[in-house]
Amino acid sequence: MLLQAGALVWLKISLVAAMTLLVCSYAGSALFASVAGLMLAVAAHLRPFTAAEGWLAWLRVWPNLGLFDPAPLLAGTGFGLPGLLALAGYWLAYLMLFGGLAAYVFSHREF
Repeated sequence: MLLQAGALVWLKISLVAAMTLLVCSYAGSALFASVAGLMLAVAAHLRPFTAAEGWLAWLRVWPNLGLFDPAPLLAGTGFGLPGLLALAGYWLAYLMLFGGLAAYVFSHREF
C-alpha cells in the first residue's frame, strides 16, 4: 500500500509540474510563473467543490488533483486494477495535453 501511495503522490506532483511548465512556457518572469503554478494547483484542488453551473463551472475542465490523494490507500482501502488503469489514463491524458500545449507555445515563442 505504501508503494501505491508513493506512486499516487508522484503522479500528482508530475501533473502539477506539467501545469507549471505550461505557465512557464509563456511567462515573462519567474515570480509570475511560480505564483500562477500555485494558483493552478489550488484551482485543481477546488474542482470537486464546483457545481456544473455557476461562475466556477470553468473548473470542471481542469484536472481533479483530489483523485490522487493517498489517504484512502494509507487507510487500508486500495484501488482495484480498473480504478488504477482509469486513474493512469486520466493522468496521461492531462499530462499529454499540458505537455503538448507547452511544446506548442515554446515552439512559437520569440526569445
